[in-house]
Amino acid sequence: MGPSCERGKSTVGFLKDLFGGGGDDEGPSMAEAWQLIGGRLGLRVAQEGEHCVAASGSVRGRDVQVSIEGRKVGSELLQSFATTNRKRVHQRWNTTLTVSCRNERGLAGTVEMYTDANHPSFDPRKFDPSQCRFVRSNPPGLDQLVFSESVRARLTPVLFDPRFEISPTSVRLVTDEKKVDRDGGYFVGSPIHVNYPNAPQPWPERAVAGPIWWIDLMCDIAEAVEG
Repeated sequence: MGPSCERGKSTVGFLKDLFGGGGDDEGPSMAEAWQLIGGRLGLRVAQEGEHCVAASGSVRGRDVQVSIEGRKVGSELLQSFATTNRKRVHQRWNTTLTVSCRNERGLAGTVEMYTDANHPSFDPRKFDPSQCRFVRSNPPGLDQLVFSESVRARLTPVLFDPRFEISPTSVRLVTDEKKVDRDGGYFVGSPIHVNYPNAPQPWPERAVAGPIWWIDLMCDIAEAVEG
């Protein structure tokens, strides 16, 4: 049974309990994690500051581009004031992951997973990411062309609502900007490090397996796009 969200416990504290860590002192930094990922997949990794990583290379014969950027919320003075007064300090994160494809059919649009909380079967008392989980696309029907049953099954238990942009040359995962407690670091800030089935794993695998899982899944979507 998973941990309960205790009264007064921060979101970061709950996620650390749920996934077993995430702070810089409990596992590899983002740069260290991506050096491990790069070594396994042959990606070139560039770090720009403590909370900004870019990676590029070829996986399964496809160009892969990754960008993860964390930005502080407010000035250094405000950050210092919040820390001194034991206030929660936040950070904003953006993550993009792009995989190339040869989209000769010219498919284009967006496909996303979502939870229908208004569905008659939805039970808010039950923590189950797969309940009332559906796929929608713009234009309608695009999801039938690019989401195989295997892809749907793998995405169903994911905790956030992933959205994929299909273009004539690529499949792109775009995550909405997240505002989270700074103490959680990249592990809380970047969804691809946490939101994949069968997490958690021991360090450093916990920090590495997620991005590899997402890249492999997107390569499968790219194959479907190519028909």
